[in-house]
Amino acid sequence: MAHQANENIPTVCFTFEPNSLLNASVYRHAQNATAGFLKLSNSHSPAYTISSTTSIASTRTVFKDAYNRVLAQIDRKDLAKDTIALHDFQGGDKLLKAKKINEWLSDESGCIGCIESMIYGELIWRFDENFNMILCAQNDPHRILARAEQLSHLPISESFTPLKATPMVSVYSLTASPEFELQVLTSFTYLEHKMRLERKSTMLSIAVSQYDARVRMG
Repeated sequence: MAHQANENIPTVCFTFEPNSLLNASVYRHAQNATAGFLKLSNSHSPAYTISSTTSIASTRTVFKDAYNRVLAQIDRKDLAKDTIALHDFQGGDKLLKAKKINEWLSDESGCIGCIESMIYGELIWRFDENFNMILCAQNDPHRILARAEQLSHLPISESFTPLKATPMVSVYSLTASPEFELQVLTSFTYLEHKMRLERKSTMLSIAVSQYDARVRMG
């Protein structure tokens, strides 16, 4: 059975400008089944901002909302486990205690990533037949809760590469909440950044192999 989008459920779409998972403005666009996307003007302020700072052996990425409140902090470390701290939506304007990424975003189910939602329970990120990332509840895998398009797994050609496109994340939910929105965006950005690094590493290995082959052939 093919995955079906929830066409009758109001959709919120997020775009990243520029195309970066480390430093970007994230814009929110409203959508519905009859009117399509309600495009926002260029002067519209971003719903979120993502900024990163790099120090010795680590990179810290911070998510802020339109009010400049810190909603999430991801620490990517070269010599230790990556960690994440999320906003405490139940207890005021603060971050929860940081936890290891694999305690929050696991891959134990054989999927891209699995997170726990207070609304939907266990959620899984996976690829659909077009290599878009989709988020589904584990107990209802045919119900799409979010879809991310134009990602690192799209085919590369001379006229198009994924890194020239703008990532677009659509959220389908009758019970959308800031907490669920944040879980979708933070898990997506972490996974997509990881896949981009893996893709760059693979492309570099291929380029080195091709160069070595040309050298051997003289």
